[in-house]
Amino acid sequence: MTTEKIVDKIPVDTKSMYEYFNLLEREQWKEEDLDQFVSTPGMRFLIRQEKDIDGNNSGEAVKRFLRMARKGEPGELGGWATSYHERVRTRKRLTQLLQRWEYLVEKPSKLVFSYLPEDTEPKGRCYLLPGGLRESYADCTGFGINLGCENSMKEDKEVQFHMARQEYRYMACETSGHNFGIDECTTPEDYLREFLRIIMREGMAMYMGVKAKGDKSEFLERHVMADESWKESLAKAFHVLMECRTRIREKKKGENLEIELKRLKEVAKCLEEEVFTGEYSPAAMVGLSIARAIDPGRIDTFDEKGCEYCGADSQVLNSLAPGEPSSEREGEQYTEEEIARRRSLWHVVVDTSRDLGFVVFFQLGKMSSVQALVPPVVWEAFSVVRREEGLVSGAGFP
Repeated sequence: MTTEKIVDKIPVDTKSMYEYFNLLEREQWKEEDLDQFVSTPGMRFLIRQEKDIDGNNSGEAVKRFLRMARKGEPGELGGWATSYHERVRTRKRLTQLLQRWEYLVEKPSKLVFSYLPEDTEPKGRCYLLPGGLRESYADCTGFGINLGCENSMKEDKEVQFHMARQEYRYMACETSGHNFGIDECTTPEDYLREFLRIIMREGMAMYMGVKAKGDKSEFLERHVMADESWKESLAKAFHVLMECRTRIREKKKGENLEIELKRLKEVAKCLEEEVFTGEYSPAAMVGLSIARAIDPGRIDTFDEKGCEYCGADSQVLNSLAPGEPSSEREGEQYTEEEIARRRSLWHVVVDTSRDLGFVVFFQLGKMSSVQALVPPVVWEAFSVVRREEGLVSGAGFP
């Protein structure tokens, strides 16, 4: 029985699923049976994703949870209580996914790749997983879909949502070389830059997921338009960061500066968890709003099919001159030159390998009708980062 299929050059690994089913069929579990299961590539991937949370952070933890789940002991047990209880349904989910491969796997993957340069060459894997604390995962080595969760994978559109969202997150991480998180940041400008980059990545990923599941209007009404608390949360986060930046710029070298930098690191870590992490985080909602507004497939400055990847280089970043089409000019006829430039810029955004793609993402958002939805302090932070990158007024930027 094959345990691997291919979708858009990405191997889809199902070995952990079949090892799990084999394990469940045994009347007694030997230590080597459990070791064989937790050593599968999919389970090793899952353990890496949960290493920093109180869950499946080691092979021993997974084995302990499995034994407890089989005995019927109470608790979440790293998600294995649900997986064990849903074991028959989980097997059916895998069978249905394989039988409807084109619809559930290939379709969302093709959507993601339609937003990436044609020469994109992924090196990671997709893992279909039998359990875990979360519905899906991604890092620079691949992405995983948990078929053993209780509710989210029962509907086709939820499978498509997670496939598209996590595939984009993985591609963004792998091709850009930027790991998820802010551990490498040291200065206020580093944190601002990385949080802006997270808004773009998570917003684009959410947009991929929403488009894949095909309920954009319903989703936007339920999560974006009906509840705007995400704007307030994001505004507070950037106000805190900008205030930290002001204090640090006022300090001179010495003990006080070190104290402020340490405080900044602690504050930023809390903000990362509260505002910039999760499917429906404020960062993802703002990023989704911008992504939707600047998508060339839905605004009048682009045709319906988008365009060929144009190989735009750093000069394209400076092609945003004063007078570029904006929300004030909505409805006017744009010249072919203007349209071509906007198309070029879009592909700088979606080319996840470009370090400054997020700059164009926000610049296009600023020139669209979504500008008013984004807290002013975010645009202020964007201006700070733009100056740090040398992309200032007079260098092609308004």
